[in-house]
Amino acid sequence: MATTEANNILQANAPNTNDPVRPLANFPPSLWGDRFLSFTLDNSQLEAYAKTMEQPKEEVRRSILNPAIDTDKKLSLIYSVYRLGLAYVFSKDIEGELDKIFNQLNLQSYQEADLYTISIHFQVFRIFGFRLSCDVFNKFKDCNSGEFNEDITTDVKGMLSFYESAQLRIRGESILDDAFAFTETKLKTIKETLKGSLALQVKHALEMPIHRGHPMAEARLYLFHFEEEISGYDSLLTLAKTHFSYLQLLQKEELKIVSMWWKDLDSKVKLSYVRDRVPELYLWILALFLEPYYSQARIITTKIIQLVVMLDDTYDAYATIEEIRLLTHAINKWDISAMSQLPEYMKPFYEMLLNEFAEFNKQLPQHETSNLIFEASKKAFQELARGYHQEAEWRHSEEVPSFEDYMRVGLITSTHDLLSLSAFMGMGKIVTQEAFTWHQSHPKILTASESISRLHDDVMTVEFERERGPSATCIEAYMKTNGVSENIACKAVKTIVENAWKDINEGCLKPREVPMDVLAPIVNLARMIDVAYKYNDGFTFPEKTQTVMACYESLLEKNRCGHNEVFKTTMFTTQLMEFSAGGEHLEEETVGDTIQCASGRRNIWRLVDLNINDPIQNFIQEHGMEMGEKMVGQDQEKELTVVEANWLEVIAKFEAKKVKPIREKGIANVNKYPYLIRGVDLSKELTKNEENIFNFVLYSGYTRMGDNSKNKIKAIVTEATYERKAVYLSINHLPGWVLNQEGVNHQERLDKFTPNMDGLIKVVDNFHESIPLVGLRDNTDYYLKGSPYKVYLKQIQHPKTDDIHAAPVLKLHIPWATKTNVVDCSVFVMRHVEKFMGVREQFNCGFSTNGKKKKSQLNLLTKRFALHLLRSEVNVLRDTILTDARKK
Repeated sequence: MATTEANNILQANAPNTNDPVRPLANFPPSLWGDRFLSFTLDNSQLEAYAKTMEQPKEEVRRSILNPAIDTDKKLSLIYSVYRLGLAYVFSKDIEGELDKIFNQLNLQSYQEADLYTISIHFQVFRIFGFRLSCDVFNKFKDCNSGEFNEDITTDVKGMLSFYESAQLRIRGESILDDAFAFTETKLKTIKETLKGSLALQVKHALEMPIHRGHPMAEARLYLFHFEEEISGYDSLLTLAKTHFSYLQLLQKEELKIVSMWWKDLDSKVKLSYVRDRVPELYLWILALFLEPYYSQARIITTKIIQLVVMLDDTYDAYATIEEIRLLTHAINKWDISAMSQLPEYMKPFYEMLLNEFAEFNKQLPQHETSNLIFEASKKAFQELARGYHQEAEWRHSEEVPSFEDYMRVGLITSTHDLLSLSAFMGMGKIVTQEAFTWHQSHPKILTASESISRLHDDVMTVEFERERGPSATCIEAYMKTNGVSENIACKAVKTIVENAWKDINEGCLKPREVPMDVLAPIVNLARMIDVAYKYNDGFTFPEKTQTVMACYESLLEKNRCGHNEVFKTTMFTTQLMEFSAGGEHLEEETVGDTIQCASGRRNIWRLVDLNINDPIQNFIQEHGMEMGEKMVGQDQEKELTVVEANWLEVIAKFEAKKVKPIREKGIANVNKYPYLIRGVDLSKELTKNEENIFNFVLYSGYTRMGDNSKNKIKAIVTEATYERKAVYLSINHLPGWVLNQEGVNHQERLDKFTPNMDGLIKVVDNFHESIPLVGLRDNTDYYLKGSPYKVYLKQIQHPKTDDIHAAPVLKLHIPWATKTNVVDCSVFVMRHVEKFMGVREQFNCGFSTNGKKKKSQLNLLTKRFALHLLRSEVNVLRDTILTDARKK
């Protein structure tokens, strides 16, 4: 929703009303806006790609079937075909060849094979359902000690493939359990010593093993990382690249269809608290099946999962317990007559829900099980509502259920039963009566997929839920039932998840009860959970999940810049266009960014889409980088655009009016840590006058809407989110104050740089140390040509560029760190800057480790920082703001 955050602010901060207290979750807005609506499918281009694929497709098929190719090369070829997402094109050919090879296999032949070869064979057979024994790896263990031979660590390529093989283990395969631990440890130890594509392969595998990744993202990464290795098969390389282009066009068209559907739905239902995540949801469903012929299945399932999100957010992030009970009763009844008992805001949603399911039924291809699947899907949706209701009752009563009771409901609220049925709705005749009956029996592989979803989700979102108030997750339930600590509970839950993966691997091996096409949606739902929740809640906060963003790069053709840098730079450029083009004055560099944070839970990513019709990357290349170069003093022979000219004019005005801040204490001696002792008082509440100023800026600021009294407050807040001229008037512009402070010897400061680093770049981050850094050397984008990190340091000619590039990064432990709060990052940063006295001093900035109390502190600091900057002597509009606030 475009107005999600603004409305949440309004709900949370408005004066006393008669409205009920609602469990607002304060979800970030969409990253994408209407970006995908403008795509137009060129059918002639699609046909051209299809035609181009015909010849290389036949050449690859001949290679797969060629009896003259030896087994090693053939299995290696099949492995590459699978990794590139092309196995469905040659499924019958591959199945036939593997069946022949496996039946003629002599396990003794593996005694002479190397680790890499055996690992590739093992993966290929297991991937396609053949039960190759893990005993083929016994030769790499010492018979006496039972440990793996250390000499295999010299074969990094083989060890990496062994690590991936271990991901396919089933219960009882202890050698693969040991192999996973051994190879993971060794690869982590040596990863910083590796170079080139092998370094990237190892880094990615440790972050996301291929067998648990998003199929499309993994296929693209395989082409990028292993292009050299498959270059011997020209036809395969040509086919893979053309296939990606073909899929990209098709997927953009599908995403446009579901985006238009959502835009129309959103305008009718108007649930402002719902997460606007249609592109993310489409990506989720894309993982279930990449095959072009399942286009309708992807579209239907994406629509259904969006309905699930609307239901989930209503139960979890808005409705009162009384409203939840009414909605559950109405969904169980599934009749328009039940709508009258619902609150007004729920009625459009309920009516839409019934209409959409009726429309799905009309769209379904008719075959023997289509009606059965539709009715089962509807019942699964009703059961999901009952599950959400039970979880809401637990939250309302602050009851922690037993782990058994929690999992009974949790398997339902994982949504995998409903989503797999939804996938079946569009898959056609392959879902036979036997397959449907099998699914209704709730097989072990489905339970495993549901368990992974429920438990993995809970582990990564537990802190976010605690910050919102009392909640019952699997962690609390396990702690209560077994009387153990949170740490032990987390480890036990992770063990359950790993065993569930073993059950999924077992379920994919032959003999199977149903075809792999029927199993694939269930397996891939589990994979997407691993992708989205590997390190954090990548669905609610998709910008924090690099694998998710990599998939969007395949849709947007953004391959040159890391996702965080793309969006930060785009937001920067958009602000520049909005404000410099209007000839406004700039304030001190930190005012704009901080007050954007003060609008708290702001609709930050709406800024991405304002007045930008070009693709993101092209826009940044055309405007952002050019202006960045000019700002650091490079030549300006090229004629300036209007935007650039206005920008430079505004900078000149700012420099002319700049006032040097008055500091309470001078900078410390250069031989000491140069930190200022200062800080906002966390124990002191705002005065009434301060509250009035803050509320004036937040809710009643200047807009382009004319007479505000004639507009709804909702519209005011939405517009004000990016149009508050009184405070959003600055772009970060650092005129060298940091390195050119009076009384400080510049060279002496630089001489102290490396010793004070202790050989490390120490990072104070509000995110928990278990979450990888997005940036510096922890980011794959660091290695890309033109990375913003490298470009910036070179542009400013920083004399310690090489030292910074070479230094490893250490994220410092802080007790108040968060795993989910991306909204308040600017507040965390400002507080850390205020209180940080160097790593040799005890660092305590006053934040509570209690989620609820910490949230209250953050809200107070947001206002205090905003007010401090608003009333600062560097704010050229300070007097105007204070005068106007008093008038109100």
